[in-house]
Amino acid sequence: MTFAQRQRRLRRRRQHERLAPLRESPGKVDRDHPAERLAAHDGRVDAGAIQRARGGYLRPAPRPGIVVGGETVFAALKLGAHLAWRAGRISDHDAMVARALAKVLSGGSLPHQTMVSEQYLLDLEREAFLKLCGERKTLERIQYTLKTGKPLRN
Repeated sequence: MTFAQRQRRLRRRRQHERLAPLRESPGKVDRDHPAERLAAHDGRVDAGAIQRARGGYLRPAPRPGIVVGGETVFAALKLGAHLAWRAGRISDHDAMVARALAKVLSGGSLPHQTMVSEQYLLDLEREAFLKLCGERKTLERIQYTLKTGKPLRN
């Protein structure tokens, strides 16, 4: 047996072990129960998903606070994006995406390092995403990725 054959056999064994919980049936499966319809995938049933769905979903507790860097971090991230753009490593649109991401990661226009809520960051992220969705090149990237599964660099 060659090295490549051993590697393929090992890869198949690991994949089989990873999928084993999906193959095991949780007992009697009631396909009419909404939780079990959601938990079934490709004919396999995830026992843990059924138990979680039957028990009810509990939303995770919000984080007490997330530290963001403020204007200094925002300036450093913008500088990195600008230098990459000037060096020709990223396109104009990549630079625009990098600036939007920098604003989210730094916490927006806060004057200094501070703690913010998770919801505040989610709102910043949503605002940046919607702003970018208004750009033609962003929509081209999304369409291309959905169509081919590969990223578009425009």
